[in-house]
Amino acid sequence: MALVSKKYNKPILFTEIGYKSIQGTSKKPWEWNGVQNLYAKISKKEQLLCYQAFFNTIWEEPWFHGIHIWEWQGHGKSDGNNTNFTIEGKPSLNLIAKYFKIQAKEKH
Repeated sequence: MALVSKKYNKPILFTEIGYKSIQGTSKKPWEWNGVQNLYAKISKKEQLLCYQAFFNTIWEEPWFHGIHIWEWQGHGKSDGNNTNFTIEGKPSLNLIAKYFKIQAKEKH
């Protein structure tokens, strides 16, 4: 990513990042309705750890410009006890909010 950013003199924006709140989400984070979902056990912790790994690895890079989180349902009804991608009602929401607040303070 650093080489691409440097070559084109442009920052990098991740237009989609998301992890389901299931055991094994780090193995195939892109999988929407695969075999892993049939017997998936909820794991808010694994979702949180995946986001934390992303932030630990990428957040401070000078070429990094931001991310769009998948998925935000926006209806406010999620209690967090599901295996989908949403961060609503889950520990990942607080983690992401923390990093977004840090960035907002640094930019203003």
